[in-house]
Parts: sequence; C-alpha cells; structure tokens
Amino acid sequence: MNQDKIQEAMNEAYASAPADVIVLDTLEVHHRTLEVPIRVVRCPHLGPEPRMFNLKLEDNAPVNAGESVEFIGAPFELSLPEKNSENPGTFTIRIDGIDDSLDEYLRNAAVDGGAMTAIYRQYVQGFEADGPGVVWGGIELVNPRLEGMTFVVEGAVLNWMFLPFGRIYRAIDYPGLVVGR
Repeated sequence: MNQDKIQEAMNEAYASAPADVIVLDTLEVHHRTLEVPIRVVRCPHLGPEPRMFNLKLEDNAPVNAGESVEFIGAPFELSLPEKNSENPGTFTIRIDGIDDSLDEYLRNAAVDGGAMTAIYRQYVQGFEADGPGVVWGGIELVNPRLEGMTFVVEGAVLNWMFLPFGRIYRAIDYPGLVVGR
C-alpha cells in the first residue's frame, strides 16, 4: 500500500472514527548507548504479558529502514505543552508498566551523555506491513527518569526550543554597541 492510501485511511479514521479503523501511536527512543531502540505502541496491558506488534518502518528510518520490527504494547501518554508566553514549548511523555531493566539503560545514557531522541509514528491497524502514515522525527528528549514503573521524559519536536536565543554580542564584532564608553 502506498503512502496516499495510508494517509487516506488515517484521514477517514480521524474524520468518522469508524470502529474498525484503529490508529496505532508509537514511539521509538534512540541513544548511542542502546543497542536496539526502545520501541513502544500505545496499548493498554490486557494480560500478564504485554502485547507485541510487528510494524514496518519507513524507508528512510535511521535504524532498520524499510524493515518490519517488533514494538511492545505499553500504555503511554503525551502531554502537549500549554500555549502561553511562559512555556518553553516542551511536552511530557509517560510510558507506564516499565520494568527495572530500563533503569540500567537510563543510567548508561546519563553517564555517557549525548542526545536522546525519539521518533513518533502513526499506523493504521490492519495496514502495519505498509508502513506508517505519519512520522515525526527529530524529537529531542531531556530529563529522562523512572518514577516507580513509569518512564518519564520531556521533549520537543523542534530543537529550537532548547537552543539559546540570539547570539553573543562582543565589542569586537559589534563596535556600535560600545561606542562612547
């Protein structure tokens, strides 16, 4: 199935919300200390074992491009930023039901440093083998932590939210700023 058909199915799901069209929200978390990215699908825990999903990645994915990979079903929520002048535009991601093994990954990432990033994708259930309909890459994640069995991280879709504003004004570069002093 091509991207146009996937997008058409997603538009239909949002417009009419038919019971048989289910949108799957996913997150893929990357850090250089992770051998394999952490991949989760927004899905409630319905039994003792989490549900596994086999989803095809887009052809230009940074890892396993064009391949079908395994995602684990986990409840997660994405809290969008408030729209006001005092908010830096960050949002919070909470993934519930995480076991203690993630603590080691977070510790390694904190010690090693470097950027932790994520990719948000949407799939239409039943068309998982055709790839995602929506892909948001380049999400920079900061302040990752475990709160009990919940992985919490803050992020932004655009890096500019974490960059310093403007430039450094030095007298040698901008002599007009210091004339008369």
